[in-house]
Amino acid sequence: MIGVVEIPAPKGGRPYKRGLEHVEFVVIGDNTNENVSTSPLSDKAQRSTLEKFMRINGRINWNKKAIDKPMNPDVSLQIELEELGACTVKFHLYPLSKVIEYEK
Repeated sequence: MIGVVEIPAPKGGRPYKRGLEHVEFVVIGDNTNENVSTSPLSDKAQRSTLEKFMRINGRINWNKKAIDKPMNPDVSLQIELEELGACTVKFHLYPLSKVIEYEK
């Protein structure tokens, strides 16, 4: 089930090709997710969970530039899609709906 679909407007000054720029997935640290805080604000538990996720999937060349973002940090990787070209795949700990709810 897909709970939220975000259709962002292009950022000014940043040209985009037609197609898919990125996709985002929510990952869970363990079966209960109890090691992750109840807020999408970045903390040590979130970083630890993302680092564990990367270790489990250690053969992937992870991009960690957003692991310390203040809100809903993520790790990502780049893939090539046959008809769409390069696409970034991001892995967060919180769904977009929870981030939106928190920001209200």
